[in-house]
Amino acid sequence: MAGLSGRNVSHKRPVKVLAASQFHSSTTLKRQKAVQAAEADCQLGSNQTKQHTVQSFNPLNAPYKAFKTQKEACDFLDKQPCSAILRTFAEEVSATGKRVFIVTSAELFWQRYKELPANGRHHYEIIRESTPCNLYFDLEFCPQTNPGVDGPRLVRLLITGIAQQLQELYDIPFHPS
Repeated sequence: MAGLSGRNVSHKRPVKVLAASQFHSSTTLKRQKAVQAAEADCQLGSNQTKQHTVQSFNPLNAPYKAFKTQKEACDFLDKQPCSAILRTFAEEVSATGKRVFIVTSAELFWQRYKELPANGRHHYEIIRESTPCNLYFDLEFCPQTNPGVDGPRLVRLLITGIAQQLQELYDIPFHPS
């Protein structure tokens, strides 16, 4: 069987089917539990010695540390007792593709990111293997440069193609909700 990618697919992974509302609430619950477990013994920041508890935890006090390589960032993250609440972000720092990798909380990252000028916002989150995530497409369409093209129809075609691939590759049924 060949999928939209053109490659042959000979196996299907067993999956548990969840409605979108169940998925998002279970993801939120898992994150809350991970945060609570990490917060109990999490020392945040390289110069802080105070133990943070669930009641006193403030994600804006998380470390904010930059690295030259993704491996260095991941190694640092793996050593943090509060790794469940930290994320890795990449910043494009040159036109040649050079990046800086940042480890911090999503909340602290956002605080700093929103202060950047619009032309300085070249960041994305690094999603590590085996980490739960949501599928997201950043679709851009300019009708003036695409006369006669039906943008909404193209989005429907993309969604249909993704749904087919999810079904063929992983036996995951698509629910438009």
